[in-house]
Amino acid sequence: MTGGCGSPWQRAIGAVLCLFVLICAACGPASEAGDREPCRRIVSLSPNITEILFAVGLGDRLVGATRFCNYPPEAALLPRVGGYYDTNVEAVVALEPDLVVMLPAHESAGSVLERVGIQCLAVGNETIGEILSSITTIGRRCGAADSAAAVRASIERRIESVRRLTSASDRPSTLVVVSRAYGSSPAGICAAGRGTFYDELLEAAGGRNAIDSRVPAYPELSMEGMLHLDPEVIIEIVPAADARRLGLQRITGGWKGAAELRAVRTGRVTILTGDHASIPGPRLVLLLEEFAEAISPGVLGGR
Repeated sequence: MTGGCGSPWQRAIGAVLCLFVLICAACGPASEAGDREPCRRIVSLSPNITEILFAVGLGDRLVGATRFCNYPPEAALLPRVGGYYDTNVEAVVALEPDLVVMLPAHESAGSVLERVGIQCLAVGNETIGEILSSITTIGRRCGAADSAAAVRASIERRIESVRRLTSASDRPSTLVVVSRAYGSSPAGICAAGRGTFYDELLEAAGGRNAIDSRVPAYPELSMEGMLHLDPEVIIEIVPAADARRLGLQRITGGWKGAAELRAVRTGRVTILTGDHASIPGPRLVLLLEEFAEAISPGVLGGR
């Protein structure tokens, strides 16, 4: 086991906005309840945020999003403002938003935007709690508090329903693989450690994380490390773009070179390729249900 496999947020932004016309904020002062008047022009800097905005009924106010924001289908038609690590600040300003919703990792871009008069809202997405809080915060900030409360309540009910159905699980040790080199055998494996979004889903789905120590959130594992863990179940998250490019057969075939692993020997390797599997947003319950079926097939009664 080696160090973590996350990439730091880093981007230099030139001083090209000094003569830009300042944007008048459409969102007024906070009310006594902490809410503000509805925002009419919103830009999202993350796919999970875009999904939240559509889920709570604010999709028609979105005027820009990242090139990775493709769900729901309407999101793919929005003007693009860069990606996760390369926010195009000039493109954001040109859209004249009165609110930009972002992740804490976008702090650098947010600072520049606020200097030119654009209001920003940062919300978290690293845990189930943060995702649920993001729904509430975005709803309140944008004048959709009731809709956001309903969406959050629905998600919470479905999570609890899965918890009840999996409560009798024998909690097999499970490894959640979030990336790897797609060769003839697994290599460069990056897995979800304790305290992560995937770890929480795993617990709610009736599993037990094979990584049982407080290592980096997403540690890299060598084949020797995999053999040491020897999980009973392996769930691999494959980005939809990679699945389309490589094909499921090649991705699945890569595990045949690790036949000494218990999960491989017993046929308990599940590959998840839906785009929701890589986006910690309102569709997290779909991923939770897939985890539950991978851990205890049939536990959800075919729903």
